[in-house]
Formats: sequence, structure tokens, C-alpha cells
Amino acid sequence: MMMFTAIALGGAIGAMCRYATSLLIISIWGAGVQPAATLLVNALGSGLMGCGYARIGLGLAMPEPLRGLVLVGFLGSLTTFSSFSMDVISMVEKGMVGVALGYALASVVVSLLSFVMMMGLVRALAGGIHGF
Repeated sequence: MMMFTAIALGGAIGAMCRYATSLLIISIWGAGVQPAATLLVNALGSGLMGCGYARIGLGLAMPEPLRGLVLVGFLGSLTTFSSFSMDVISMVEKGMVGVALGYALASVVVSLLSFVMMMGLVRALAGGIHGF
């Protein structure tokens, strides 16, 4: 139960940080730069996940609840791109370069296709398809 609590707490903090980052970037540069906020949290989250991944790989102690709070909850909520990055690098380090490249490509393509398909479905159900 402690692990679930740690993950939930980290997730709540990560989500609020992501939202606050978006608000900050938009307040500085305007609404047209929303992708910059996404890029920033993806880069930051992936970098922090790299730190955590390296610590674990080096055998440096990180209690399970802290690992859940930071790596799964906070970074998972701040950006799912951090988990994606860790998965790809883990595959590469295991010598599975082809699988890693396929996974990376499939993740981007499938996510974009899923987004477009569901957007189209919602628009169709709402009475008209726009933007296709």
C-alpha cells in the first residue's frame, strides 16, 4: 500500500509541475509556443529518468517507495516520454538495437495514428469531420 501511495503522490506532484511549466512558458512567450513547454518537460523528465536509471544500474541505493514516488509517479506524470526513453535505452544496452529502433518508431507512429483516429471518431460522433 505504501508504494501505491508514493506513486500517487509523485503523480500528483508531477502533473501539477507539468501544468505549471505550461502556464509559465505560455505567460512568457505566448500561447503559440505550447509545444515548447511539452518539449521542455519531455527533455527534463527524460534527463531525470536517465539519472535514476543510471543510479539503479550502478547499484546506488534508492528505497522502493522513493523510486516509486520519483521515477514512476513524478516523472511518469510529468512526462511519459521519460519512461519511453528508459525503455529504448534499456533495449539498446541489452544489445537489442533493432528492437529498440522498431519500438521507438512504432511508439511514435502508433501514438499519432491513435490520436488522429480517436480525434476523427469524436468529431464524427459530434456531427462532422473537420481537418482531414
